[in-house]
Amino acid sequence: MSSNLPDLEACDWSATPLGPREGWSPALDAIFTMMLASPFAMCATWGPEQTLLYNGAYVPFLGKRHPAALGQPIAVVWSEVWDTIGPLIARVLDGESVSFTDMHLVMTRNGSEEDTWWTFAYSPLRDGGRVVGMLDIAMETTAGVIAARQRDAVEAELRARNVALEQEVAARTEAGNRFSTLIQHLPVGACLLDADGRVLLSSPLFRELLPDQPMPSRMTKAEDGDQWRAFDANGERLPPSRYPGARALRGEVVSPGIEFLHRKADGSERWFAVSSVPLKDGAGHITGAIAMLEDIDHRKRALETARADAERVQLALSAGAIIGTWFWDIAADRFTIDEAFAKTFGLDPALGRDGISLAQMVETVHPDDRAGLAEAIRDAMARGGRYVHQYRVRRHDGRYYWIEANGRVDHGADGTPRGFPGVVIDVEERRTIEAERDRAIAELRTLNDTLEQRVAERTAELMQAEEKLRQSQKMEAVGQLTGGMAHDFNNLLQAMSGCLQLVGRRAGHVAGVQKVLDSGHQAVDRGASMIRQLMAFSRRQNLEPEAFDVRDRLLGMRSFLDRALRADIRLEFDLEGGLWPAMADPVQFELAILNLATNARDAIAGAGHLLIGAGNVEQCGEHGLHGSFVRIWVRDSGHGMAPATLERVFEPFFTTKPVGQGTGLGLAQVYGFCRQSGGIATVDSVEGQGTIVTLLLPRAETMPVAAVDAQRAMVDGGGASVLLVEDDPVVVLVIVAALEEMGYRVSRATTGEEALRLLRDGERPDLLFTDVVMPGEIDGAALAAAARALLPRLAVVLTTGYSEDRAGLEGFPVLSKPYRIEDLALTLRQEIDRSARH
Repeated sequence: MSSNLPDLEACDWSATPLGPREGWSPALDAIFTMMLASPFAMCATWGPEQTLLYNGAYVPFLGKRHPAALGQPIAVVWSEVWDTIGPLIARVLDGESVSFTDMHLVMTRNGSEEDTWWTFAYSPLRDGGRVVGMLDIAMETTAGVIAARQRDAVEAELRARNVALEQEVAARTEAGNRFSTLIQHLPVGACLLDADGRVLLSSPLFRELLPDQPMPSRMTKAEDGDQWRAFDANGERLPPSRYPGARALRGEVVSPGIEFLHRKADGSERWFAVSSVPLKDGAGHITGAIAMLEDIDHRKRALETARADAERVQLALSAGAIIGTWFWDIAADRFTIDEAFAKTFGLDPALGRDGISLAQMVETVHPDDRAGLAEAIRDAMARGGRYVHQYRVRRHDGRYYWIEANGRVDHGADGTPRGFPGVVIDVEERRTIEAERDRAIAELRTLNDTLEQRVAERTAELMQAEEKLRQSQKMEAVGQLTGGMAHDFNNLLQAMSGCLQLVGRRAGHVAGVQKVLDSGHQAVDRGASMIRQLMAFSRRQNLEPEAFDVRDRLLGMRSFLDRALRADIRLEFDLEGGLWPAMADPVQFELAILNLATNARDAIAGAGHLLIGAGNVEQCGEHGLHGSFVRIWVRDSGHGMAPATLERVFEPFFTTKPVGQGTGLGLAQVYGFCRQSGGIATVDSVEGQGTIVTLLLPRAETMPVAAVDAQRAMVDGGGASVLLVEDDPVVVLVIVAALEEMGYRVSRATTGEEALRLLRDGERPDLLFTDVVMPGEIDGAALAAAARALLPRLAVVLTTGYSEDRAGLEGFPVLSKPYRIEDLALTLRQEIDRSARH
């Protein structure tokens, strides 16, 4: 290895995909440094090109490829075996560890092809949690495989001799002598068994391993049987009935051999591979068996060491701030430590490589920490898996420092702890910082003993607020949907209403027609009422808020509410003195109270009572409200609501009433009206105990004024010209017919862009009548402003199916759909006359 180290250290990495070594990531540099220091043959790949790195022990495997192979893609370096190893490396790059024993590869290393055999372990390498390459710890086993083949040849010869023994009874003695001579000189442990499993003939190695003892499958004492433990290919322990000798006596050929871990009298352990073949006579009866023991301890130890090295590398990469690594062979009580570990703790590096005991390691631990360390180790060994413990150790300067040991206890197939790899991290500075932090926390707790309770209370408040926010967002999303639906229905209702009014004007005198028209108007009014409820819920209803006396409104509704309720329901009022006026739309307020009373009536089975109350309240952040509010509540003695129903109570179209008895819009209208008015609506209900609905409406800063009835009259257009801008063709037909019947001259446009183009081309109408929401980039508000800029004295009237607010509509009269033709005639005439006066 040392003769090739200069080549490896002096490699010009800047010409490779890895770039100059000083620019390597800490993980890559740590891996390469570890490889150079390792006596085991290792190579690694890194990066998108899977660039190859290796150490001195790996150079003989490359032959003439070294040193040109340094920094080359591994697929190029090992191209002749890539079809075999390429898929294995791909599995490793997907995060899987792969290992093989005695894999056959035909390689060209020194100018000609040769058969080789390899035992290796591939492990994924990670950088920042992502697999970027793989680590290969390899050992060429060509010589061992050839020796195994020679052993197989010997086994074949033995089987041939067994056939000869069966065929030539007279020659058994001579054949037995030859077999005895052969078995005495075999380099493996071998024995000849009779049909009962007794040893007839054995080699010296076999007698050394089993002096005066039966074969393991026939051992009856537990302490004797535990000296030989067999494992299958998956590491699972086998029962004696599956041992090779027992199987051969049942007629099975056991090859390749089964792995056994043999514990000697002195407590040391060694690995063997045991194979067996049955012996039969000419009639096919089993007369005995031959068993062979191969010493595979060196191969097993090497593979375990390689695996431990790979695990140590992975732990070192992930832990950070490491000052050393270790591997503890628990059965042998042997710690092997790296050079950094040895130097840190003032130990001889050579002793660390050979192995030291746990007792020697504990000598450097602070006396006060030894009991805790021993308990932590016992716990980790009992349960297996990850191990983390902090304690103080004496380092080379004689002072004690805090360290953190991170490792993992691996159990064998029989559940006993076998290996314990790990890393040591310097946590002295961290412990100092944590001590300062703990001291500061203790001081803070002394200053404020109730801090945790306050934090818990605040956390609970935040969780409640978060739940309310989720419910609010849900209701807002439903409101957006229902508002859009309401707008489209308003256009349909406008067309229907206009048609009915035109028919009434033209054919109302015909017998029977007026009755049909009245029914049609009632249907339109019912539809408009539903739309107002939808728009109130979505907060797009054109509210007309004003100050009104809550007491007068509620008491004024008494006779109306009495008619809406049943005779067996008692209506009562609980109105506080000095009740503030509210700022909201009084018509929508009355509709909300009516909806609540109707719902209460339907919820009361038989006789009951309904209480309507009102009072003043100051809000300080609850429900996101601040300021002065008037609180109105409606309490019934009905059956109440289940929690699942209560969660959905404000959703539009949600109802628990039978089909045909409710639209599911009543409470949605109440919720939308309160939210659009700047307040809130809440519901509290318990099954079997009734329901209370609470409305919060803002307090009015001014006193209410008396309402004035609007004038309704049909006004003649007098030949004035109107530019109608509307994108709905059905609405256009109805409005044009109505305007022309009033005496107006009408021109039309379907978009704001088209109307503005007509005005710029010279059209001079007396009035612009436009919808607010239209396709295109120019809506009604923008069109009205642009038209006034062109024609300052132009009369303008807007109409809309909904409006979330009146932003941009100030200064223009607005008709809400559906409207009466009489309202349209009066509004147009008033606006034309107003413009003429200015």
